[in-house]
Amino acid sequence: MIIGFIGFDGTGKSTVTKKLKSIIEENINKDVEIVHGFNHLFLDFITKRLQNTKAAKQHSSGSGKKSILSYIWPFCIFIDSFLLYFYYKIKYRNKILILDRYFYDYIPSYEYLQVDKTGLLKLLFSLIPKADYTFSLTVEPQKAFNRKTEIGDIGDADLEYFIKQKQRYIKLSQRLNIPIIDTGKNNANDTVLAIYEQLSI
Repeated sequence: MIIGFIGFDGTGKSTVTKKLKSIIEENINKDVEIVHGFNHLFLDFITKRLQNTKAAKQHSSGSGKKSILSYIWPFCIFIDSFLLYFYYKIKYRNKILILDRYFYDYIPSYEYLQVDKTGLLKLLFSLIPKADYTFSLTVEPQKAFNRKTEIGDIGDADLEYFIKQKQRYIKLSQRLNIPIIDTGKNNANDTVLAIYEQLSI
């Protein structure tokens, strides 16, 4: 079983996934694993053998002069992500995998970086099947901004960034019919318990 969470920075994905893992392990006898971030199936192996790794990953910074590889890299990520989904389905068929970020998180990220000007990447990543359970976490932008500031993980983002990202994620979740959970309305334990009650495990 795969449980996937999407959401912009500061929505509480890491907190929710850790607490959900604990509550599942307390109630059922199954192995539960959390995988964080944007992982790859083959691309890490490939990039280690590329001389111009910086160009291969330049799309993630959204700055600098881009090489041809930088333009095709997001499409390589799509192919890799599509295959990774099926790899997860096979590997965790008798276990529970919780993904702290799902493949759909690439869509607002590429929109923010202005990588997907044609909308083609949005379409492609939307074709990746949903997890067995997919949830979209949201929160007020100011609260997300405060959370990231408190732990020193704000980078060069400002409040406007969080406002725009929330809008992107709401539109994405509505379009893909993914349940939206506001992590700012209740405490973390109540939020996770509400999620757990939606799982048929």
